[in-house]
Amino acid sequence: MALDLYTRLTYRMSYLEKPTAIPWTALARQLGADDADPREFARSARRFLKRIELLYPALRLGDEKGRLILHPAPSHIRRQLAGA
Repeated sequence: MALDLYTRLTYRMSYLEKPTAIPWTALARQLGADDADPREFARSARRFLKRIELLYPALRLGDEKGRLILHPAPSHIRRQLAGA
């Protein structure tokens, strides 16, 4: 799950322009864990997100009322110039 979250967040940060709330249930579906208990999924995801934040210090996340809040931050992967 850690790699899935990292990949999803890195992609999302490449175009995020304003704070965005993602319900934990929606994030579970996006990652293919739609049959998981939403509370257990959120608990596991929070554990992995703490580790991801160590590797991706610019990442700014919040957590409120059953949702993960993404705040705009630079992508962790630099864009490659066309033709390079």
